[in-house]
Amino acid sequence: MLTTLTKFLAHNIRIIHPTLDSHVLWVGDFNHHHPLWEEMRNQHLFNYIHAQPLIDLIANYGMIQLLPLGIPTLQSTSSKNWTRPDNVFGMEHTNNTLIECTTDPSQRDPCTDHVPIITILELTIPKTNK
Repeated sequence: MLTTLTKFLAHNIRIIHPTLDSHVLWVGDFNHHHPLWEEMRNQHLFNYIHAQPLIDLIANYGMIQLLPLGIPTLQSTSSKNWTRPDNVFGMEHTNNTLIECTTDPSQRDPCTDHVPIITILELTIPKTNK
Protein backbone atom coordinates (compact mmCIF):
# COMPACT_ATOMS: atom_id res chain seq x y z
CA MET A 1 0.00 0.00 0.00
CA LEU A 2 2.83 2.43 0.79
CA THR A 3 4.38 1.81 -2.61
CA THR A 4 1.06 2.64 -4.27
CA LEU A 5 0.60 5.76 -2.12
CA THR A 6 4.16 6.92 -2.83
CA LYS A 7 3.70 6.50 -6.61
CA PHE A 8 0.30 8.20 -6.54
CA LEU A 9 1.68 11.19 -4.62
CA ALA A 10 4.72 11.49 -6.87
CA HIS A 11 2.55 11.64 -10.00
CA ASN A 12 -0.41 13.63 -8.65
CA ILE A 13 0.82 15.97 -5.92
CA ARG A 14 0.02 19.13 -7.95
CA ILE A 15 -3.55 17.91 -8.41
CA ILE A 16 -4.24 16.78 -4.84
CA HIS A 17 -2.29 19.62 -3.19
CA PRO A 18 -2.46 22.56 -5.63
CA THR A 19 -1.97 25.34 -3.05
CA LEU A 20 -0.28 25.70 0.32
CA ASP A 21 -3.64 25.97 2.05
CA SER A 22 -5.10 22.82 0.43
CA HIS A 23 -6.09 20.04 2.80
CA VAL A 24 -4.96 16.46 2.26
CA LEU A 25 -5.98 13.48 4.41
CA TRP A 26 -4.59 9.96 4.42
CA VAL A 27 -7.05 7.60 6.09
CA GLY A 28 -6.81 3.86 6.21
CA ASP A 29 -5.47 0.58 7.50
CA PHE A 30 -1.73 1.21 7.32
CA ASN A 31 -1.13 -2.04 9.27
CA HIS A 32 2.04 -0.73 10.91
CA HIS A 33 2.45 -0.72 14.68
CA HIS A 34 4.71 1.93 16.20
CA PRO A 35 4.90 3.76 19.56
CA LEU A 36 3.99 7.01 17.78
CA TRP A 37 0.40 5.74 17.63
CA GLU A 38 0.21 2.36 19.38
CA GLU A 39 0.03 1.81 23.15
CA MET A 40 3.19 0.42 24.76
CA ARG A 41 1.28 -2.64 26.00
CA ASN A 42 1.30 -3.71 22.32
CA GLN A 43 5.05 -3.36 21.90
CA HIS A 44 5.21 -7.01 20.84
CA LEU A 45 3.64 -5.78 17.56
CA PHE A 46 6.19 -3.03 16.92
CA ASN A 47 8.27 -3.46 13.80
CA TYR A 48 10.42 -0.38 13.37
CA ILE A 49 11.84 -1.48 10.01
CA HIS A 50 8.37 -1.87 8.45
CA ALA A 51 6.97 1.31 10.06
CA GLN A 52 9.88 3.55 9.00
CA PRO A 53 8.81 3.96 5.34
CA LEU A 54 5.42 5.23 6.54
CA ILE A 55 7.08 7.62 8.98
CA ASP A 56 9.37 8.87 6.20
CA LEU A 57 6.40 9.40 3.88
CA ILE A 58 4.54 11.33 6.61
CA ALA A 59 7.59 13.55 7.15
CA ASN A 60 8.29 14.05 3.43
CA TYR A 61 4.77 15.36 2.79
CA GLY A 62 4.43 17.42 5.98
CA MET A 63 1.66 15.29 7.42
CA ILE A 64 0.75 14.96 11.09
CA GLN A 65 -1.24 12.34 12.93
CA LEU A 66 -4.80 13.55 13.53
CA LEU A 67 -6.10 10.48 15.37
CA PRO A 68 -4.61 10.83 18.87
CA LEU A 69 -2.10 8.34 20.25
CA GLY A 70 -3.54 5.20 21.77
CA ILE A 71 -7.09 5.30 20.40
CA PRO A 72 -7.73 1.70 19.33
CA THR A 73 -9.02 0.96 15.84
CA LEU A 74 -9.12 -2.84 15.82
CA GLN A 75 -10.05 -5.56 18.29
CA SER A 76 -8.51 -8.94 17.60
CA THR A 77 -11.25 -11.51 17.12
CA SER A 78 -9.19 -14.23 18.80
CA SER A 79 -7.41 -12.50 21.72
CA LYS A 80 -9.81 -9.52 22.08
CA ASN A 81 -6.71 -7.29 22.32
CA TRP A 82 -7.21 -3.71 21.09
CA THR A 83 -4.58 -2.40 18.65
CA ARG A 84 -4.03 0.54 16.30
CA PRO A 85 -3.29 -0.45 12.66
CA ASP A 86 -5.63 2.24 11.23
CA ASN A 87 -4.77 5.92 11.26
CA VAL A 88 -5.63 9.40 10.04
CA PHE A 89 -2.92 11.78 8.82
CA GLY A 90 -3.44 15.31 7.57
CA MET A 91 -1.58 18.45 6.62
CA GLU A 92 -0.26 20.35 9.64
CA HIS A 93 -2.63 23.27 9.01
CA THR A 94 -5.56 20.83 8.80
CA ASN A 95 -5.17 20.33 12.54
CA ASN A 96 -6.52 23.90 12.95
CA THR A 97 -9.80 22.78 11.36
CA LEU A 98 -10.11 19.56 13.37
CA ILE A 99 -13.20 19.37 15.57
CA GLU A 100 -12.92 15.67 16.42
CA CYS A 101 -10.98 12.58 15.42
CA THR A 102 -11.86 9.45 17.36
CA THR A 103 -13.33 5.98 17.00
CA ASP A 104 -16.72 4.57 17.90
CA PRO A 105 -16.61 0.85 18.72
CA SER A 106 -20.42 0.82 19.11
CA GLN A 107 -20.70 1.51 15.35
CA ARG A 108 -18.65 -1.55 14.38
CA ASP A 109 -20.44 -3.83 11.95
CA PRO A 110 -21.13 -7.44 12.98
CA CYS A 111 -18.30 -9.91 12.30
CA THR A 112 -15.70 -7.16 11.78
CA ASP A 113 -12.64 -6.34 13.85
CA HIS A 114 -12.01 -2.74 12.69
CA VAL A 115 -13.99 0.12 14.20
CA PRO A 116 -15.10 3.27 12.35
CA ILE A 117 -12.97 6.38 12.65
CA ILE A 118 -15.00 9.55 13.03
CA THR A 119 -13.27 12.68 11.76
CA ILE A 120 -15.01 16.05 11.83
CA LEU A 121 -13.39 19.08 10.22
CA GLU A 122 -14.64 22.66 10.04
CA LEU A 123 -13.63 23.85 6.59
CA THR A 124 -14.41 27.16 4.94
CA ILE A 125 -15.55 27.18 1.34
CA PRO A 126 -13.93 30.00 -0.61
CA LYS A 127 -16.32 32.28 -2.45
CA THR A 128 -15.80 32.97 -6.13
CA ASN A 129 -17.00 35.81 -8.31
CA LYS A 130 -18.24 33.46 -11.05
